Amino acid sequence: MGATAFKSRAQPLHVNISHTKPPADVESTDPGFVEAIELVSSSFSTGSFGWKGSKRITVNLPQLEGEEEGEKVHVML
Repeated sequence: MGATAFKSRAQPLHVNISHTKPPADVESTDPGFVEAIELVSSSFSTGSFGWKGSKRITVNLPQLEGEEEGEKVHVML
């Protein structure tokens, strides 16, 4: 898949930042739910501090008419 095709089919991803974990049933209450990630507090070798987290998720692009199988894209957060 080329960049133009990707940009025309990819939907925006929304990252929600909260101090509370999403409810266990978030998948049933949010039809657009893809994945949740937890960031943990950390200090860095530079002396600064903040949050860090890392997760690879798979996003399914909308299937085009006539396609047997939809495209999948990996996102690293």
